[in-house]
Amino acid sequence: MLIDSFFLFYFLLVSIATILAAYGGVLFFAGLTFRSKPRNSRELPFISLLIAAKNEEKYIHSVIEELSRQDYPEDRYEIIVSEDGSSDSTRDIAKLWAARYPRKIKLVSSEASTGKPCALNRGLAIARGEIIGVIDADSSIDENLLRNVARMFEPDVKAIQGEPSVKNKRHGLLTKLTTYEQEVWNRYLIRGRARLGLFVPCIGNLSFVRRSVLEEVGGWDKNALAEDIELALSIWLKGHRFEYHPEVNCREMTVSKLRSFYSQRLRWYGGFLQSFIRHGDLLRRLCPQAIDGEILLATPLLGVIGLSILAMGVGSIAAGINVAQVASFAPFTLGAYTIFSSVASLAVIRIDGEKNAWKLIPAIYAYWGIESVISSIALLKILTRRRIAWQRTEK
Repeated sequence: MLIDSFFLFYFLLVSIATILAAYGGVLFFAGLTFRSKPRNSRELPFISLLIAAKNEEKYIHSVIEELSRQDYPEDRYEIIVSEDGSSDSTRDIAKLWAARYPRKIKLVSSEASTGKPCALNRGLAIARGEIIGVIDADSSIDENLLRNVARMFEPDVKAIQGEPSVKNKRHGLLTKLTTYEQEVWNRYLIRGRARLGLFVPCIGNLSFVRRSVLEEVGGWDKNALAEDIELALSIWLKGHRFEYHPEVNCREMTVSKLRSFYSQRLRWYGGFLQSFIRHGDLLRRLCPQAIDGEILLATPLLGVIGLSILAMGVGSIAAGINVAQVASFAPFTLGAYTIFSSVASLAVIRIDGEKNAWKLIPAIYAYWGIESVISSIALLKILTRRRIAWQRTEK
């Protein structure tokens, strides 16, 4: 009886993993044919750009300088640096810019770090804009960014999400792998969701929302580990949604150190799982967006399930259970993982144009294995209510 229960549970896990991987494949191929909805607003709304900054002395000067050179009327936008308890010269640099251009650049500070959601809310409290945008401090911005943003905000548009790309992808092996992951996530999985009319998430950088909508949902949730995905959910629950527009773009840094990668992913996956538990009642709505939203939030569980399948397989061998019966289930999930990861990776590698990059596919498998371990740790921390702190990610 115990053996039968073991095999039933094992088969269930394999089936879930296969279905989720196949679903990712559907989104991937839908993303290949994505075209953003044409928008051509002639209005020039006042735009407030929020930069939540903590210990960003290496980047804060550059991003402010680039944003200050926008091809957009000087009196139609502002830059707000919300400094969050920095221990370096971030505040001093932002203060110099604010003193030089007091009408365009503002600084709001906190002596103690309270996290990105609170920093964004402090910026929102003094913002004057009809449109509120979030820009990461390590972003590189083209001068036509705000023109593109304004063009997207026709009267019926409530929020848009742009498409960041990585600017330090050739710094090392880890940056290459994280770049490939981001390319699959942005270029195919989010585009696929937009193509199919599903749940389009906010990704924390290059997101723009009407002020009235932000006020309707109460701004950013200070208790959320993933304040961006939580914001997208809150906006959707109010009957609005994000549109995805790759034409709105920038370049950003990705992590280059394993320790930073671990802390960043731990917070991301913990945030997704936190929201997954918070919004477990989404499925009551029984609509494609709600179902897709739940699947999106459950993404870290795919790694947890993968590790569980591996552990059960190894455990069954050690216990002398019928290995052939266990192994008969494995090809389904292995095939789903292989097809999805290989096709996605090869597509991104081809776009990247790097010679012999296909040799990285084994490393991509190892990379996914590391992410699965981090997903499992994040799940344990969420279930045991252990704190996952928000902190600046060293790039």
